[in-house]
Amino acid sequence: MNPLISIIVPVYNARNTIERCINSVLSQTYSQFELIIIDDGSTDDSLAICEKFALSDSRIIVKHQDNKGVSAARNLGISLCKGEWISFLDSDDYLGEHFLQDLIVNTTDCDIIIGGLQKIYILENQELPDNRYPNAYIHDGFTDYMSIWDKVLIYGYACGRLYKSTIIKTHHITFPIEYSLHEDHIFYYKFLTHSNIIKLSDKNGYYYVNNGVSTLSRNTSVNPDLKWNAYQQISDILKEIIAKFKLTNDSLPLTQNFIIRLYISAVINSYRRKMYNSKYIFPNNDLRNQIRKFHKPLSIKGYAIKYILGYLPNGMQHLILKLLIR
Repeated sequence: MNPLISIIVPVYNARNTIERCINSVLSQTYSQFELIIIDDGSTDDSLAICEKFALSDSRIIVKHQDNKGVSAARNLGISLCKGEWISFLDSDDYLGEHFLQDLIVNTTDCDIIIGGLQKIYILENQELPDNRYPNAYIHDGFTDYMSIWDKVLIYGYACGRLYKSTIIKTHHITFPIEYSLHEDHIFYYKFLTHSNIIKLSDKNGYYYVNNGVSTLSRNTSVNPDLKWNAYQQISDILKEIIAKFKLTNDSLPLTQNFIIRLYISAVINSYRRKMYNSKYIFPNNDLRNQIRKFHKPLSIKGYAIKYILGYLPNGMQHLILKLLIR
């Protein structure tokens, strides 16, 4: 018997994209699914559109909540789902018709199935090269695919994969509502700490659509404490993953660079806001070593900040960064 897959879609003011999103689910070649749509206090007619779809297909469940954010909406969806597997889909994204069928094949011996993802940038009218994996199983001590781990970890999307629901519910894995930055990474990393076998698929059926709207992770005005919290959460959980699967820091250069950039961004935003009393603006010796070893700046100014944070004593560091960062 085909297992039931629960697809959770959080919706907020998505009237321009939600029909495409829902239709991409209804057109799946794999039909054993339930579509759980959580309207997060939309002020447009998104809820009415979703409810109209629900009237025509019993597999669609629509719930409404006051606006609480995407994490709370996804968590409500998790509490309602009945599937053996859970998948997340954002309301402005869509699925290829074989997405579920491609991922659900041979899933009896794994905890998560990770597929590829295609990014589409609307304003530039272009598709970026898709993120694909080989067909493989990775687990504790399986070193043949050690180089793949870095890619698995740095692409910490919640979407584009199937999660075994018993792991989520047994270990009470939820999206953090107290953080509004990198919730996907935090959820995904927590899930991996309770997983034993990870299946990678070379299929690509998830289409991530970027409409050109700046996100928190790209917005320099983000409260630096959010980036500091994200850095702490992700780096702490990563240590658990490294220990569980017998990895090393050196085998994950891209992931380590991504995490260090979160910390450095928190420091930069603190100086821009003149929050000089932030407890984290002076890195400890371990963090200095991580910055020196793994951070790969993209500009001359980035290299200057790397040198300042990685090598200079606190007093000199503070004086120079106050002059450099405006």
